Amino acid sequence: MQKKNKVMIVLVIFIAAAIISYYLYTNMLYGYMMISGTIAALSFIVLVLTFLKKQDAISKYESNLKNMLKKFDSILAETSTFPDLEGKNIMLITNIEDMIDAAVEIRKPIYYKKDTEFCTFSLLDNNDICIYILKLNPDEETVVEKYIKNRKQNIENLIENAKDNRDIEDIVNSEKDKKKNKKNK
Repeated sequence: MQKKNKVMIVLVIFIAAAIISYYLYTNMLYGYMMISGTIAALSFIVLVLTFLKKQDAISKYESNLKNMLKKFDSILAETSTFPDLEGKNIMLITNIEDMIDAAVEIRKPIYYKKDTEFCTFSLLDNNDICIYILKLNPDEETVVEKYIKNRKQNIENLIENAKDNRDIEDIVNSEKDKKKNKKNK
């Protein structure tokens, strides 16, 4: 279940418990009101903690991004568009330091593009592209990762189809060879 759905469920529980508590209070059913009031208070606390945790993740992401941009300012260049990945050999890099080392080695800049929930760093060299993605939520897949995954799957399918086609060609060629051998006899 996604986090948004969980928050919505807790919000509904909070509202329902608050309404029930008010109803019980107006009808002087204080014992039941205490139970539903406790449920309302607990669900409100869960909501507050959820929003604080999200704000904490956002500030951690923004802090990491700000530190990277400040630390590696001399080799980074911001771009408004993401480079074309078509026909490129794509490598996902696990940390920015490795990408910085590679950029220094080949003397090329690293381009970065900021989005709301992730920042993509790319290092281009001929037909190769190295990509590092800093994400707000490490568990979620970015658009770039989905593209790379889809492209990889398409390549695997093409390779599989090529194998199947070679198998068919081998069968056809062996049949042709058999027919030639029969004619020659």
